[in-house]
Amino acid sequence: MKSRRFASRYRQNASKLHKRVGDILQAPGSPFRNFKIYQEYPVSRVNPEYHNNSHKFDWVILDLYLVIEAHGEQHYNPVAFGGMDYEEATECFLQQRHRDNSKMDAAVEAGFTYIVIPYHDYKLVDADYIWNLYQKCYNPNQVVDKKEQTEETEYQKYLRQRAREYRQELYRRRKQCLDKYKCRRQQDGFQDCRCQEDDPTSSDT
Repeated sequence: MKSRRFASRYRQNASKLHKRVGDILQAPGSPFRNFKIYQEYPVSRVNPEYHNNSHKFDWVILDLYLVIEAHGEQHYNPVAFGGMDYEEATECFLQQRHRDNSKMDAAVEAGFTYIVIPYHDYKLVDADYIWNLYQKCYNPNQVVDKKEQTEETEYQKYLRQRAREYRQELYRRRKQCLDKYKCRRQQDGFQDCRCQEDDPTSSDT
């Protein structure tokens, strides 16, 4: 399947958790709704050094440098799909764990924030849940290719620093947006709810 912008359709065999995450990302009022959201996005497009062009991330939000993976039980325990025996299930599980770790390393090395939503949290998943994971796992560093690191110019260092500052500022603003979103949801139940106001000295450019 080609990577594409999110659409209200899923693979026939997409898990309930995958669909739930997609629905939440695009729900009215979601802090992620207005960003570029891709499903089944190739790992090698996030990190060109990745060894397998067929491996994909469940969800990628390029504007936020965010990878979201929805992990079913087979990512945590051997599961006998299709009548396979325990030995086969264990082998598949070990391969799955190795693939998961490789994909995570690829995302982090490329400067992306990588978060995992486990199957047992299905009923807990909402926009707040995903945003809190993003905040907890936020990766502020844009990694420079080690092969080019020794040849990095002062201008390249400047651009890398500006990119890092931009992403940190974007994270701050999205957090403020979520705080306001929470306040709107809770205003009937919490009279002492306080929203962070935008810094009047900050620049929109």
